[in-house]
Amino acid sequence: MEEKVKHTYQSLPETLPAQWEIAEMILDEMTTVYPHYFSVSKKGDRWFFSNYLLDEEETFRFGDDNSLPVEPLHFIGRHIQEDLFYLISAWRRPLLGCRPDVFPGKLVTSI
Repeated sequence: MEEKVKHTYQSLPETLPAQWEIAEMILDEMTTVYPHYFSVSKKGDRWFFSNYLLDEEETFRFGDDNSLPVEPLHFIGRHIQEDLFYLISAWRRPLLGCRPDVFPGKLVTSI
């Protein structure tokens, strides 16, 4: 998948602050609804995320773009079976800010 990242994930640089906010909402939902599959512990801006299904763990600083290996929504998109689209308004027209494409599913139905 790494070699096809330009086909599976696109974003605009100015979307990073909103990506962190969306990532927090999705992580909170995942860990609340599916605590047997996911956990997140937060100590200030230091977060520790576990995906028990994939046996993966990630420690990062919330809001620090350099603390994750990829952008926040790309990171989340690797852990859920949802299509994620983040739309921003530019010049009164909707503009696609982020587009991580993943397989459809029913993990997080709305944010």
